[in-house]
Amino acid sequence: PDLLAAKIPAVSRDRLHHVRMQATALSEGRTIVMQSVPFPSATTELYFDIESSPVRDLEFMFGVLVVEKGKETYHSFVAKKPEEEGEAWKSFLTFIKTYPEARIYHFGWYEIEVMKRMSAKYGEVDLVEKIIASQMHDLLIMIRDAILFPLHFYSLKDIAKLLGFSWRGAEASGVNAVVWYEQYLKTRRKAKLQAIIDYNEDDCRATFVVKKWVAEKAGE
Repeated sequence: PDLLAAKIPAVSRDRLHHVRMQATALSEGRTIVMQSVPFPSATTELYFDIESSPVRDLEFMFGVLVVEKGKETYHSFVAKKPEEEGEAWKSFLTFIKTYPEARIYHFGWYEIEVMKRMSAKYGEVDLVEKIIASQMHDLLIMIRDAILFPLHFYSLKDIAKLLGFSWRGAEASGVNAVVWYEQYLKTRRKAKLQAIIDYNEDDCRATFVVKKWVAEKAGE
């Protein structure tokens, strides 16, 4: 880093050091903790994931894993028809309102973007802004610079699989969830809808696994 910093003034030494350590993690196949991650204390934690259809510009499932007093309970709020998106959203928001002190973890920016878009579309903008500001935590942002995994991409699936988590469905993916939803709308086969619910639950549980591992290894 010292040698390169003199030759690349546009890049800070700290950034060069970070890149070097990421290369070390990759070349040696080990995870490196760069700094601690301060998780806020909470008696209840919610792990949140959304399923969307870009084909229909639709948010058709909101999933939440509640972790409280050692118990894990999953809840899904589903639009079984495209026109039920608003109903699913409102049911989800009503549920979230019952946990005003809970910490809500999600992985990546998408959940916050959808929360803002849904509140603009269906109401409760002030409430949603308050939830985002005081309760929601993007796990990816929290760990991106603090933990260096021996991975080229920091997707939820990549990290959770590295930590030993596995999804129930071999074909489980966000793309296939869209395909299954289209098939469900055409056939009304409950198995297709259940496959999406299982996939969403596994995403929520994967987020919990990553957070729990980081809290144990690098938490304050």
